[in-house]
Amino acid sequence: MLKTMNTALLYQIALTLIPNIGCVQSRLLLEHFEPEEIFKAPKRLLQKIDGLGEVRINSIKKFNAFNEAEKELAFIEKYKIQPLFIKDTNYPKDCCIVTMRLYYYITGATPILTNLKLFL
Repeated sequence: MLKTMNTALLYQIALTLIPNIGCVQSRLLLEHFEPEEIFKAPKRLLQKIDGLGEVRINSIKKFNAFNEAEKELAFIEKYKIQPLFIKDTNYPKDCCIVTMRLYYYITGATPILTNLKLFL
């Protein structure tokens, strides 16, 4: 059972951790589901999404690394990092970075955008 107050963010992070699911497939999934729904969707619904295929669907259904997502969420909260998920209104739409999530923290008056993995 997931033990976090920020369940929506936890599922957003988890989506980025699924093996064989990159930015393109994540965007396809998000056209049909909210992040939490992706993990709970029956296989038959996932099979209706063009571009996923059996390997990626199996990666979603077998995903069990929520503990890694919880660690990342704890890190975000501890250091007061502001996550930006691709569906967030503040996510830079003209950004040339191909990633599902961005993180920034404030140093002085300059926001610094980065991917959290750079901190770990």
